[in-house]
Amino acid sequence: MLRKLPLSLSILTFALYGCTLSDDASKPVDGSALPAIMPPPAKPAAPTPAYIEQLLVIGAVENVILPTAGMRMEARIDTGATTSSIDARDVKLYERDGKKWVSFRLFDRVSQKSSEIELPLKRTVLIKRHNAKSSERYVVELPILMGNISTAVEFTLADRESFEYPVLIGRNFLNGRAVVDVGSSFLTSNLRVKHDR
Repeated sequence: MLRKLPLSLSILTFALYGCTLSDDASKPVDGSALPAIMPPPAKPAAPTPAYIEQLLVIGAVENVILPTAGMRMEARIDTGATTSSIDARDVKLYERDGKKWVSFRLFDRVSQKSSEIELPLKRTVLIKRHNAKSSERYVVELPILMGNISTAVEFTLADRESFEYPVLIGRNFLNGRAVVDVGSSFLTSNLRVKHDR
C-alpha cells in the first residue's frame, strides 16, 4: 500500500525533486530525475571595432568628447562637409599679445551646463547659403575624442541651436582616420582611446 506522508513533507518532496512519491518513501530518488540547473546568461561582449584598410568604421551619429570643455556631445557625421562645425554661443573676437583670439561658450544640451572657451583664431571662412546672405565664421582648433581616436581638428564656430546635433564632423576629421557606415550609429562608444601621432 501507498504510505501517506504528512502534507508538508509531500509538498517539500515534490518541490525538490519534481516527481511523484514512490510507494516506498525510504527509497532514494534517482539523480537523473532531478531538474537541470541552467547557468546564468552570459553578459554580452563589448563590440569589436571594425576596420577597413586600417580606417575605423563609425556610424552616421557618434558620441564625441571635448576635453577642453569636459563635455560629451552627439555628433552628426557628414562626408559632404569639408570642415567640422560646433554649436558655439556668445562668440567674440579679441586681441591678445598682438594675436587674434576667440572666446565662446559651448553648451551641453543634456546637463544644461555651459563652458567658456578661449582659443587662438586659426582662420575665417565665408559660408554661402542658398537664398541667404553669406556669413563669416571663425575657425578654431579643438581636441576631440571619438571612440579610440584622439586628435585635434579645426571647427567652425556656428549657431547650431536649431539643429538636431550640436556637432557636425566633416572630412577634416575623417580623412585618414575613419569611414562611415551610414546605416549604423554609435559604433565607437566602448572603444579605448588611441592618440594620433
